[in-house]
Amino acid sequence: MLSQKIEKILKGELKAFKSRLNKAVASSDGIATLTEHFTDFQGKHLRPILTMLAAKAVAPGKTLKETHFDMAVIVELIHNAALVHDDVLDEAKIRRQVKTYNQRWGNEMAVIFGDYLFARLFAHITKVQSTSLLKTISEASNRVCMGELNHLMKRFNPYGLTEPEYLKIINNKTASLFALSTYLGAAVSTSDQKAVRALKSYGDNFGLAYQIMDDYKDIAETEKASGKSTGNDMFNGKITLPIIRAIRNSSTASRRELKALLSIGVRNDRDLAMRKNRLHQMLAANGALNYAHQQAEKYIRRATKNLSGLKDSTYKDILIDLAESVIA
Repeated sequence: MLSQKIEKILKGELKAFKSRLNKAVASSDGIATLTEHFTDFQGKHLRPILTMLAAKAVAPGKTLKETHFDMAVIVELIHNAALVHDDVLDEAKIRRQVKTYNQRWGNEMAVIFGDYLFARLFAHITKVQSTSLLKTISEASNRVCMGELNHLMKRFNPYGLTEPEYLKIINNKTASLFALSTYLGAAVSTSDQKAVRALKSYGDNFGLAYQIMDDYKDIAETEKASGKSTGNDMFNGKITLPIIRAIRNSSTASRRELKALLSIGVRNDRDLAMRKNRLHQMLAANGALNYAHQQAEKYIRRATKNLSGLKDSTYKDILIDLAESVIA
């Protein structure tokens, strides 16, 4: 499996990263239960892994330094702080096969813990000596927030978001952090700006495909298969690519039904299940789900092409494999 291959090739680096991440989050001020939950139920560390792989891909023979691990911790803290807040907004119950912070401790505690992770990020970011890197991190963090805000402003309005607008939103809220991850790894490892730009573009295209597939799975997959709550986009009226495509390609009657399904908040779990099932039927029948998958495939092809100028290495191969796994 790809995950096992990554664990093997980055064994020492992952151990060093996880140790630094846990130290960055640890607290002796009475919130051990929350921080232990963070430590015990961490995700795949995809963004930090991309940071480390990007660093290795542009300089295969070099050992990663403390600066690389600091960058990996920074992108993971940004991601996790945003996730905790997203789960509150989406009223998600499951994340990584366990209860979310808001489900376990309530919304108020979850919001403040998300703030705590941002505070730990600010503390950790003081380790960055480069003004240029600090500016890039700041800009990416801003884009993540702006993307989420712009998406929320379009809720419960199936006609209120065009495909180009959707792509701009997910470029900000998702792809920008993937691009930051690969950019930081490459920028710390090499002065070859062509290689740094290639890795950043790879992260951008990877992130676009990743979010499109996440939106696809929110409709097409079960909670058991995805490991997290599904149907949340629908629950909160978020308009995603499959829905945008369906609105464009449906009959007048189907558009009316889609609008009815999506324009009013879901009442309960049973209502959500019924609506999600009907939405899945409609979007599968009119080709909207297939279209979304095809668009994700397009961005993955671009991502792998971004790496064509890099020297061949195991790290480059894994970056390609990771990209292709997004659409598997």
